[in-house]
Amino acid sequence: MNAYQSLEALKVSKASLEREYNKKYLSIELAAKKGVRIATEKWERDLKNYTLSSQKRGMFMMLLVRAAYDEVSISYKELKKSLGISEPALDTMIRDCTSYGWVVETKGAKQRKGYTNSSFQCTEEPIKQHDNYYAWLRRSHANVELKRVASAIIEVDYLITKIEESF
Repeated sequence: MNAYQSLEALKVSKASLEREYNKKYLSIELAAKKGVRIATEKWERDLKNYTLSSQKRGMFMMLLVRAAYDEVSISYKELKKSLGISEPALDTMIRDCTSYGWVVETKGAKQRKGYTNSSFQCTEEPIKQHDNYYAWLRRSHANVELKRVASAIIEVDYLITKIEESF
């Protein structure tokens, strides 16, 4: 087999591995979107149902959890811009999540009403729920051997590059 035939065989192998990776990853994403992960505690089920009920609600909670991971709060203006939603929609999310005890508001200076000068942090429950979710994702990746397939793609890609450089 000459170098050109080896290169073509590697490209076919890489395409096959990429398809396998995509199928495995898609199965995990579908399971995540369906809410397959089991939450045994009521608070976690409620939070999971809330975040899965709409893309914007899920993103809202993710932004708050990311801020918590960074040990900062996030402003109303940052939330509104990141989510691309109206003030009434954001106000509803904040009101819902503060009533459940998932979000804490820090009012801005000289603020009388509304949330426009406020900043927000999530409580421990959303952080714990996301930690549990990411642990489930890691287990799911391991169960379908996603890392093995990704490593194989990287190795084949490296071989393709080396052969192409030799031409």
